[in-house]
Amino acid sequence: MRSFLSLFFLVAFASSAYPQSSFELNYSLKFDGIDDRVMVPFNPSFPTEVFTVTTWVRTPGALRRKAIVARGEDSITGNAAWSLYMDVDGTFKLRIEDINDADYSYASGSFIADDNWHHLAATRNLAGAVALYVDGQLKASFNSTGVPSSANNQYLTFGCTHGTFGPPSPSNPVKPLWFFPGRIDEPSMWNVALSAIQVQDLFSSGVDPTSLGLVGLWQMNKGKGQFIKDDSPAGNDGFRGGLPGRDSSDPKWKKEMPDAATPS
Repeated sequence: MRSFLSLFFLVAFASSAYPQSSFELNYSLKFDGIDDRVMVPFNPSFPTEVFTVTTWVRTPGALRRKAIVARGEDSITGNAAWSLYMDVDGTFKLRIEDINDADYSYASGSFIADDNWHHLAATRNLAGAVALYVDGQLKASFNSTGVPSSANNQYLTFGCTHGTFGPPSPSNPVKPLWFFPGRIDEPSMWNVALSAIQVQDLFSSGVDPTSLGLVGLWQMNKGKGQFIKDDSPAGNDGFRGGLPGRDSSDPKWKKEMPDAATPS
C-alpha cells in the first residue's frame, strides 16, 4: 500500500515532491537563517573520502550561500571535509576541502530556492567520481575530484557549517556560519557511494534503516524534544541548537501536511 501511495503522490505532486513520499503526517525542522542549527558530535563513523549524503530541503528565494549538511572546518587543523550547500545563485552544490586547505566546488546547475521541497543527494566513490542529484535525477558528474580532508573532528551540522576567514587562532576562532533559512527533513549519510538507481529509490520510497553502509539517518518524525535521534546502526544522535540544552539557536519543529506545495 505504501508503494502505491508513494507512486500516486509522486505523479500528483511532481512539482513539489514531499519528504518520505507518504500521505502520513510528517515533521521537519524549520531554520531561521540567523543562528539555528543542529549539531551531531563527531564520530569516527562519519564518512570522508567515500560517501553518500542526502536530504530533503525547502528554502525560499533569499539568494545567499547556505550550508545544508556539512562537515565544516576543524577548530585545530582548519580543515573542512565536505558540505552540501546552496550557492548565491540558488543552485545546489557540493564543496570539498582537502588536507592542504584547497577548496573545490561542484555544481549541479539546478535551482532549488523556489520554496518547494527538493531531494538532494551527493555521492563520491573511491576513484574520486562525484555525482549530484536533485529529485532523484542525476544533474552533474565529475571525475578526479578533490580528496576531502580526514584531519577533521568537527561536529556534523545541519543548517550551517563551521569556518573562519584565515587560519583558526584564539583571536580568529572557528565558528558557525552560512546559516540556512528554510526546512530540512530526513538528512542521511552512508560510507559507500550509492548508485543512480539507489538514489532514485531513496527519492521515491525513503531510506531503509537497514541499508548497507548507512551511518546516519535523522528522520525527524518525533516532532518534539531537544535531541535528534539517529535511526541508523551508527547511533549518531544530535541535538537542536548550539548546546545540548535549549537555546535561541534551536530550529523549530514544523508539522508538514501531505501537500507541502503551499508556503506557510
